Amino acid sequence: MNTRLQHAAQLVQACNGPVQHGRVQGRIQQYECAFDWRPESVALARRFTRDVLAELPDETVGDAQTCVSELAGNAVRYTHSGQPGGSYRVRVERTDAYALVEVTDQGNDHGQAPEIQLGGTESGRGLWIVAQLGDLTTIATPDGHRVSARINLPNAHPADGSG
Repeated sequence: MNTRLQHAAQLVQACNGPVQHGRVQGRIQQYECAFDWRPESVALARRFTRDVLAELPDETVGDAQTCVSELAGNAVRYTHSGQPGGSYRVRVERTDAYALVEVTDQGNDHGQAPEIQLGGTESGRGLWIVAQLGDLTTIATPDGHRVSARINLPNAHPADGSG
């Protein structure tokens, strides 16, 4: 295991759950960690993402960190995940063609998945930023929201041969 992945494993010990190291399905590697409700956990989620994706191009790693920062920040600010005792999960997936970051939170009283807001609003711009960096998907689940961004790697060819 490389040094950054070892560091990611150490970070996880400060979180609420174990990381699933290198769960490989075909050519997909997945890593997942639970983070607690404290705003400081967003920095840990960023570092976890950076360490897991360390072998990818710097631009991809930076974009993934920005996405996780926005999505984890939203979970802490706008959902039950940000209340004492709350938590959210970060899943990072990597392949030869893309990196995917996903945050699953504990929802809010509205039950709706977050939406991109443009214009003069104070909130919603983070999702707009995420959508500019990757393919944004938001899903309302029975227990909360699952929001992900898929970031295509430079010079990668889609698995379906369309590129």
